[in-house]
Amino acid sequence: MLEIKAINKAFDGRTILKNFSMIVPDGQIVSVVGPSGAGKTTLLRCIAGLEKPDNGRFVLDGQPFDPVVDRGRERKIGVVFQDFNLFPNLSVLDNVTLAPELVSDLKKNQAVAQVHGLMVSLGIAALAEQYPFQLSGGQKQRVAIARALAMQPEVLCYDEPTSALDPTLRDTVGELILDLKRQGITQIVVTHDQTFAQQIADQVVTVSPVKAPVED
Repeated sequence: MLEIKAINKAFDGRTILKNFSMIVPDGQIVSVVGPSGAGKTTLLRCIAGLEKPDNGRFVLDGQPFDPVVDRGRERKIGVVFQDFNLFPNLSVLDNVTLAPELVSDLKKNQAVAQVHGLMVSLGIAALAEQYPFQLSGGQKQRVAIARALAMQPEVLCYDEPTSALDPTLRDTVGELILDLKRQGITQIVVTHDQTFAQQIADQVVTVSPVKAPVED
């Protein structure tokens, strides 16, 4: 279980997150929804260790947890970015195995063996030698998910996973996220699409823009 307790974050004097708290139970899907500027992506970046909150704390499985420090070796939080962030000069297989090779000091053949079953389950094994420019949006999404899962995170986060997809592919991604839930993977989905959030989530958390204080 991931607990987020009284997180605050401001940029250039503007408060983005104010005393934000949330609980993500093991094996569940929590969707975070809200309008642009409400702090959804900032929250995700804080959870993933890409931004450091000004204060507040994280607790994972009952133990204090610092996402920024965690980005070193263990990678307890995985992230699927909105624009996928695949390396264009690497094949699908190399995109998926790069992090295990670098972070876990695995040899190439060890990394390939580790991710093979994952790629089969996500339906991308046949794409192993292709490059990102040869893939559809839905295929890139699956590769990005495989890359995040290759580090065996305890929580998988998505930043607007359906923003670049048509309605049919949106439903496909929804089914994929639900399938990962059936495998016991805990997931946080940041999205502006409230209908999608309601369809997939066990819990929907709404964030709103922080109102600026009224000056006297």
